[in-house]
Amino acid sequence: MARNYLALFIALYLFFVLLGPALVGNQGYWVNRSLQKSITLQQRTLDETSIQLRDLEIRKEQIWDEAHLLDEARNLGYVKKGEQVFYFEDQGTSTAQQPPKQSESALPKVYSGLSETHIRLISLALAAICTLLIWLLRKRAHKNI
Repeated sequence: MARNYLALFIALYLFFVLLGPALVGNQGYWVNRSLQKSITLQQRTLDETSIQLRDLEIRKEQIWDEAHLLDEARNLGYVKKGEQVFYFEDQGTSTAQQPPKQSESALPKVYSGLSETHIRLISLALAAICTLLIWLLRKRAHKNI
């Protein structure tokens, strides 16, 4: 009977040792999932930055255009001689949009996985716990019969 539990322990240990790197290893599922989230966030940031760059390039091209200069001057409160000026109350909304500043701390930390030693120790503990639980359940089942 003891050999059955030893074989069960060895089988469970090998199962957890083989399953561990696939889930929590350096190239496992959780590492790849964490990297995918980081890449998605960085791609979104890159897209926003490229849109802002394109808008700035358009503004740069139009900076010396007379119509653009007149619009900018009117936005700053300047008028041509002879123009009629109307004043409106500001409702507290700003027309200028400032891009949100993103710092390096805004990026999520990427999970790098567990080392082989940690995976083996955790596998050993899990195999021992599972074997003990099965032993206790069988012991209770024999007492109840």
